[in-house]
Amino acid sequence: MARVFTEAEEGQRRQPTNIIARKIQATRQFYRDTKLEMKRVSWPTREEVYQTTIVTIIVVWFFGYFLWGTNWALSHLVNYLVEFLSK
Repeated sequence: MARVFTEAEEGQRRQPTNIIARKIQATRQFYRDTKLEMKRVSWPTREEVYQTTIVTIIVVWFFGYFLWGTNWALSHLVNYLVEFLSK
């Protein structure tokens, strides 16, 4: 009568004992899994990439100027307070 192996037993049975062979097998499995996962990826269209790039540039520009303005205003306020308190 044939023995039925569970997945864990099957995996243990196929494991090579040599550490180099195990590392090579693990690397091959990693690349197989990566290739399989990349087939499942939902890639954006060219139009979606363009639109999100434009939004990103606008948001970065806005916050850059906002932080610059805040820094400018606070530095003038601090300079005014230092001059006022040093008199």
